[in-house]
Amino acid sequence: MARDSAGNFVLNTLRPGKDGKLPTVDKPKSREDAMKRNQPAEDNSGGQSMTLHDNGDGSYRSEASDGTSTDHPTLGHMLMHVANHHAPDSKHMHIEHDGMAPKSHQVGEGGEPEGPHDHANMEALKQHMDQFLSEEENEPGYDDESEEKTPSQMGFGG
Repeated sequence: MARDSAGNFVLNTLRPGKDGKLPTVDKPKSREDAMKRNQPAEDNSGGQSMTLHDNGDGSYRSEASDGTSTDHPTLGHMLMHVANHHAPDSKHMHIEHDGMAPKSHQVGEGGEPEGPHDHANMEALKQHMDQFLSEEENEPGYDDESEEKTPSQMGFGG
């Protein structure tokens, strides 16, 4: 790790200049300016970008680059909306713990976010995860000998 002229360690990506000082970066003057700096100049990926907003009251808003806007009652709901938007053919789950008990949000393949689901303890959460992620066990053609494992087989529940 590099050191500056005062002998302090600095990240390797930040190198002191000839004067021994670290380079400075102009700070954005407003929130809008900061958001503009984080926006790509042009999106050539064919994908869609999203901007996420904290409303300051525990709710959130997401805005897609196509102009659609969605309000979300919780952070977990917003995260599941974004995950489903960018990977709709997958299942997604978000777990949070508020110091008292675990909560979960989830979204199935192409579905709407669900939750928050309150769980009495970690075992209840594990059972919920196992049920949500292992739905294919109940579908025709599921093979117990397949390489796919349920969350309980992976050590997430019992």
